[in-house]
Amino acid sequence: MRRTAESAAFTVVEAILWALALIVITGLAASAVHWTRLSWTSGVERLDQFGALRLASLKISQELAYARQLLYPPVSPSGAFHQVLFLGQHNQLEACFVDPQKRLMLLTRDAVQRVEPLTRQTIRLDVRRPGVNYLEYMVTIADEQGRELRLGNGIWVKNHD
Repeated sequence: MRRTAESAAFTVVEAILWALALIVITGLAASAVHWTRLSWTSGVERLDQFGALRLASLKISQELAYARQLLYPPVSPSGAFHQVLFLGQHNQLEACFVDPQKRLMLLTRDAVQRVEPLTRQTIRLDVRRPGVNYLEYMVTIADEQGRELRLGNGIWVKNHD
C-alpha cells in the first residue's frame, strides 16, 4: 500500500506492529544487561571469597611460622589430619579447626580465650606433618555455586624447640 501525502498517518495495525517490535528490542537489551550484571557480580563474589581464603592462609602461616611448639598433628608423612594445635610465640595455646557451622576458626587461649573466624563455607582443613619442624595444610571452601576453592601452604616452624 502506497502512502500519499493525504494519508501520512499510521493505521492501528501498523502502530501495534511497531510497538511490539520496540517491546521485543527493549526486552532483549534489558535481558542482555541483566545477564551481564549477574555474570560480573558472580565473578566479583568468587574473587572476594578467594581473597578471604588467601587472607586466612596468611594469618595461619604467620601464626604457625613463629610457633614455639607443634602439639598436634603428630609427625606422620602419610597421615592427613583436620586440625592444628600449637603453642604460639608467647606460649599461648592456639588451635586451627573447622567448626560445626563450617567456618575455619583460629582459637587462642592465654589469659583470655579468643576465637577468630577466618573463612566461611569451609569444606575441610587437611593437615600433614612430614617432619618435626615442617607442616603442610590445605583449606577447601565452597563458593556460591558450590564449586570448590583450594589453597595450600607449607610452613617451616622457626622457633621450634
